Amino acid sequence: MNIIKKFSQDSINLKNAFTLIELLVSVSIFVIFTLAIMSIYFSSIERHTVALQIQTVNEELRYAIEVMTRDIKAGYLMASKDNNSDGNIDQIYIYHPTKNINSNNCKISGVTGCLQYKFNTVDKRIEVQGNGDSTFVPLTSSNIIVWKMNFYIDDIVGSTSEQPKVTILINAREKNDPNDQSNILLQATVNQKETVNLYQGPLQP
Repeated sequence: MNIIKKFSQDSINLKNAFTLIELLVSVSIFVIFTLAIMSIYFSSIERHTVALQIQTVNEELRYAIEVMTRDIKAGYLMASKDNNSDGNIDQIYIYHPTKNINSNNCKISGVTGCLQYKFNTVDKRIEVQGNGDSTFVPLTSSNIIVWKMNFYIDDIVGSTSEQPKVTILINAREKNDPNDQSNILLQATVNQKETVNLYQGPLQP
């Protein structure tokens, strides 16, 4: 009788205990669940980082375009230049009422003084030189890398009836984004408001 009772008790204990297979299945489910949660977490962090990078690039480019378009409207577009001889204009000269460099280095068709914007292909940034600047200074910060900036000018040189229309095209990404997920191409078109057309056309490099 005692043997039967002991056997019955052992059977109950075995039923209540975890087998090795059940334990492995439980651990596997826990690991899969944990990995899924971690994947969602890191994916969320990555999306948030990319969103911040895009915001940084967008704000930088919009600021640069706003400054350039404001100066183009306020002054006279005088000349343009293709510094890389690739057929794309990457520098413009503007005769501005208050921001001119009064230097012979900026003398075009007998007019001395101008404000300059250009794309620095070495440092990958947009630069400006105006009144008070001894050399070109950055318009965009080191937070972004500018791949390209081109000026497309719609104008008939010497025509006094039509004012130059300038389209600015900028392509850039955030500096810590090697996968180009924050890459932005921004474009803006501005019409010169002044009644006098001083545009002399593209200058030689």
